Amino acid sequence: MDLLQLKEHLEATFVDETIEEVDYKFKNVFFKHYDRKILAGEISFKNLRMSADKFILLSTAQEVRFSRRKIIDLCLRMNLNKDESEELIESAGFQRV
Repeated sequence: MDLLQLKEHLEATFVDETIEEVDYKFKNVFFKHYDRKILAGEISFKNLRMSADKFILLSTAQEVRFSRRKIIDLCLRMNLNKDESEELIESAGFQRV
């Protein structure tokens, strides 16, 4: 699945609203994939196109919310596969259609 197909799949699979009552584990899932990709040399911080302030907030805050679109962009920038992308989006509280 190429990046365009993955983006279209993710946009069609997840609704644009988060679940109100959800255990937000986005930070843990994000760093699981981020750390693995960094250690493997597959990506760098620059690939994320995220400000240092936002990254620090994500690292330290209890709950950081991103829009569905932003998370899909992160998935693409991190070169996540379909399963990894779906896991990250679901961890942020977005439901499947």
